[in-house]
Amino acid sequence: MPVNTFHTVHLHLVSKIRRAILFSIPAVFSIVLLLICLFQISPFTTIVNPANSELNLYRSSKPNHNEFSPDAIRWRIHTALEQANVAFTSQSTSPQGAIAEYKRRYRRDPPSGFSDWVQFALDHDSKVIDDFDEIHRDLEPFRTPEAQRLFHQLNNRKENWEHTRRVIIENGVMNASSSDGFWNRLVTPFLHALPNNSVFYINTLDEPRVLSKPGPLPNHIKFAESAGQSIEDLVKVSCSQIPRELTHHLDPEKDVCKFSTPSKLHSMIASPSSFSYTHSLIPILSYARMSAFRDILIPCPDYVRLPFVDSDNLIPFLEKKAGVYWRGRSTGGRVQRLHWKDGHRQRFVSFTQSLQNAAKSLETSQYFGAKIGNLDQKKISLFKDVFDVQMADYIQCEDKSACDDMQRVLGHEYGEPGESSLNYRYLFDLDGNSMTSRFYRLLSQQAVVLKQTLFQEWHDDRLIPWAHYIPVTMSMDELPELLNFLINDPEGEQLSLKIAQTASTWSRQALREIDMSIYLYRLLLELAEIFGPVDPSQPGYRAIMESDTKL
Repeated sequence: MPVNTFHTVHLHLVSKIRRAILFSIPAVFSIVLLLICLFQISPFTTIVNPANSELNLYRSSKPNHNEFSPDAIRWRIHTALEQANVAFTSQSTSPQGAIAEYKRRYRRDPPSGFSDWVQFALDHDSKVIDDFDEIHRDLEPFRTPEAQRLFHQLNNRKENWEHTRRVIIENGVMNASSSDGFWNRLVTPFLHALPNNSVFYINTLDEPRVLSKPGPLPNHIKFAESAGQSIEDLVKVSCSQIPRELTHHLDPEKDVCKFSTPSKLHSMIASPSSFSYTHSLIPILSYARMSAFRDILIPCPDYVRLPFVDSDNLIPFLEKKAGVYWRGRSTGGRVQRLHWKDGHRQRFVSFTQSLQNAAKSLETSQYFGAKIGNLDQKKISLFKDVFDVQMADYIQCEDKSACDDMQRVLGHEYGEPGESSLNYRYLFDLDGNSMTSRFYRLLSQQAVVLKQTLFQEWHDDRLIPWAHYIPVTMSMDELPELLNFLINDPEGEQLSLKIAQTASTWSRQALREIDMSIYLYRLLLELAEIFGPVDPSQPGYRAIMESDTKL
């Protein structure tokens, strides 16, 4: 059978098996034939024989985005590691050079204070000086007179807007009501350098806020609530209005606009825990967003709360258990009894349990007359024991029966200290209500992070998939073949080691607390340049400053 044809059949079988045994006790006789197809020895195994002289060779052509044969996986990792070796090696080394590069890239002058920002970044050994294209993409829609009008309207309201925190900078100090401890740590290093009378608006919810729709923009800013209800239609309409140039850089598997029924893949779309949105193009700063939204990305202060693992506490990769570890709560959306099985965290836990149960069923099916001599015994052994995946807590349930139902199907809650993950080579990380703040800590652990997400974050341009982490699709159909290569194949093990080392080193250089401050500093300079200083006589500005203390 041709390689691509075999791979297509394999993914189809994985999907079919998952549907057949999802949320049910595995029945040996009803699934043995499908399982035999899944665990048959693949023609790819000859490619990864350690004695093969072609062990370190890989294809020269890029695989299709949905191809995950060992050959395709090998190509992705080698290519990404080569890219990581040269990425960010040609950054500007002086304010003058950075200004020239800024003008070349964006065809406009940099904002006021840019030279001081460059020196600040250089003084703090930033690995990235020029590559801030995410800021450019985020702010481009706001360089219009209409955006100026709406921003003026934001400032005219005395009270804070719904689920939004107003940050005011006056004479190098910030109003206290806008602060929290970790946010203060990020802005304190550069607060004195921000333009006077600057105003910014921060989203206080996990979920993003700003959607698009056809037709003229609303004359007045209005927020609507849709917690606990499907927002799929809102997302699809917004997707139809997002300019291609703002999303063309995204991997198709990370672009929510590429999916026909995203509510079947992600809880935030099916039934968000909280959701307050607007169709007005206003500059709300959020920690993460899906591609259908126009929120402006900023670093999440929660990453400061979960720092890198101390280098002295790291366990060498090859001394760790060759298993996949995850603990997490049933977050992601509001849990409803009739629909929780579509939740992304619930689907992940159920899928790993299905694979584990399938492998155990195959192992025992020989006692019932099944012919398993042609099966891949290493693959059966792998999936029988590879997953240490459990829900740590069942929360955000619409009623008690929903949580009880989840626990009955997925197993009792089983939490563990965060340090338990240090013992595993492969660490799964997937969305909750929004992005997860454990990501940087996992990257620092000299382990391979398997990352499943539909959210964009500020750091996306400085992390290279397949070199710093391995992306996992929302369907997870490729996960069995991926893990089989990484764990059972000798080269897969060595490439895993390289990814773990690359991620740990780079995260400690480019995702530091000061790197988040550097990004935020540049973004706020750009915003202040677009919207200018706010008139202190505006009602919103005056009301906040008269009633608030300053930091």
